[in-house]
Amino acid sequence: MLDQNNDYSSAGPGFKRRRQRERLTLEKKHRSKPYLGRPKPAKEETTKRETMDISPRGLRARVQRLTLRHEAFGDVYDELKRANFPSSAVLCSALRNETLQIVKLMIEEGLLDRERLDRYRKTHAKDLRKNRQGT
Repeated sequence: MLDQNNDYSSAGPGFKRRRQRERLTLEKKHRSKPYLGRPKPAKEETTKRETMDISPRGLRARVQRLTLRHEAFGDVYDELKRANFPSSAVLCSALRNETLQIVKLMIEEGLLDRERLDRYRKTHAKDLRKNRQGT
């Protein structure tokens, strides 16, 4: 009998392969995936903490303060992450570079004393070490 749908899927060489391939794909679709329901390891749950909901101005102010307190970018970024601030390394770097340019300009113009800034950083580094040892 002639197929009225003009479907030639059963014609020609390779029909058995196509039929087998279709069965395999159907079996794959209906198979349950037990790994989807597995609970997350405790390590992932403890490392993922809630981030603070903060305004852009608050984030900028925090990066500016940390830039004054620390010389290295890594220290600034680590402090932000430790405090759960929602920021990427690129954003932190951009805000830090902007603040450093302003500080350098103020030092060149004589509005800020470099020695006083160094003393400020030393006192805050001591306070930071005490806080880390206490917790």
